[in-house]
Amino acid sequence: MAATTIGDVSVAEKPLLDKKWLAFAFTIYTVFYMWVRWYEGVYGWSAGLDSFAPEFETYWMNFLYTEIVLEVTTASILWGYIWKTRDRNLAAITPREELRRNMTHLIWLFAYAWAIYWGASYFTEQDGT
Repeated sequence: MAATTIGDVSVAEKPLLDKKWLAFAFTIYTVFYMWVRWYEGVYGWSAGLDSFAPEFETYWMNFLYTEIVLEVTTASILWGYIWKTRDRNLAAITPREELRRNMTHLIWLFAYAWAIYWGASYFTEQDGT
């Protein structure tokens, strides 16, 4: 962590790469996908995957409806937050702050790649049924 001296006071700067957020994103994705895998394993055998069966509506379609609502809500909140808190004076950004923002973007890309890894590795044919 770097420090800047303003007057005679030392001020700590934000780290360029905040690994706590990266670990948080990986943990959330891992816990979520492990729960999804458990759910599919338990109810895939007991409720079946036949889309014409009444159990399919109970165990799988309700899961899908909940997922759609959560995704739209999360995206709306996240995009609204990003739009509302954006920096409107981009000419005044220091090179260090710009690099820190690039590292934050890199964390988002790694989190996205982690989600793609789980989706492509364990759930590749999940909508094939």
